[in-house]
Order: sequence, then structure tokens, then C-alpha cells
Amino acid sequence: MLITIDGPDFAGKSTIIAALSRALAERGYRVCLSRTSLTRGWMVPLVEWAQRPSIPAWIKSLVFHAAYLPDLFWRVPRDTVFLQETYWPRVLAYDVVAKRRVGYLFMRAIGWMMPKPDVGVFIDSRFGVRKRRYQQSPDQSDQRDARRFGPDRAFHTRLIAVYKTLSRRHGAIVMKNNHEDVQVVVAQILALVERGRRPR
Repeated sequence: MLITIDGPDFAGKSTIIAALSRALAERGYRVCLSRTSLTRGWMVPLVEWAQRPSIPAWIKSLVFHAAYLPDLFWRVPRDTVFLQETYWPRVLAYDVVAKRRVGYLFMRAIGWMMPKPDVGVFIDSRFGVRKRRYQQSPDQSDQRDARRFGPDRAFHTRLIAVYKTLSRRHGAIVMKNNHEDVQVVVAQILALVERGRRPR
């Protein structure tokens, strides 16, 4: 079973995935965290390198598009639940908003070949909630985060809207996370999971 958790930065994806992983394990599911290279796996160092300010935009775009290619050659074992943080619509959304036609066509083609999630969720949070979480985060050294809530806010507002639309178009259910009790969202996801499959 493949569960994808999409959503903007500071929407609470990582916190929800950690809580959901524990809840699934307690119910008898064999759980594995995502293999996608945007968040985990062997391509993470390359993805981080590509985001340096000195790296040309076309190289950064190439790396981000290639990051999901390993997913084409991986199938989720039948007795395992994979929790994956973000899926290919995230990159496709950037292509749409930034008007990267080549990247868009490439990612659309790749997307149709990707494994379809058994449960897809888009975590949505208001701007003020996400900004507060950013301000309360222990590490604020990443200037990209500062720009998301500052001079680049308009771009990221458009990006999130497109990202949500694309995720819904490919089967994701939108869930609000404007509070600090992630168990509310976890319970909703668990209901979807257990509706589709019983624990081992």
C-alpha cells in the first residue's frame, strides 16, 4: 500500500507522517518510510546541492525532475505500507507556475507511469499558521523559507493553489491542518487506510 502526503512547507507533513507511522505500526501494519529522493534516499545530497544559489536554474530543475525517476522501478510489496512525503505533482506544479514547458511535458509523461497511491492526501494549512510554525522552528538558516513568507509570497501562493489542484486531480483528498493536534488528521487517514485493507 502506498500512502502519499503532499502539501506546502510547514503544513505539518513530516509531523503527520511520524504520527501516522506509529499509529499504523500499533495496528499491525508493516510500515516503511518513503524512498523518494526529495526527502530520503540516495539522491538527497544531490537535491540539496542543486538548491545552492550558485547552481543554474536549469540544473536545479533537471535534478528535481530526475528525483522521482527511481519510483518508476520500485513497487510497494503487498505486505508493506509505504509512507511517502510529497509526490510528483509537487514538481509538476512548479513547471506550471514557472511556465517550464519542457519540464511540464516530461513530468506529465512520467506521472502517468508512476504507481498510483492507494491513499493520497494533500495537507492544507492557512498562510498565517504555516508562517507561525516557521517562526517557531528551531532552524531558520534556510533563506528559501524566509523568502516563502516574505518577498516570494505571491509566487508561492500561486504555486500552492496549483499544487493542490494537481494533487486532487490525481486522487488526493484535501485535509486541513490549522491546529496543533495532528491526531485529528491521522485519524482521518487511518480511516481511509483501514477502509481499503486490513492489517496483517
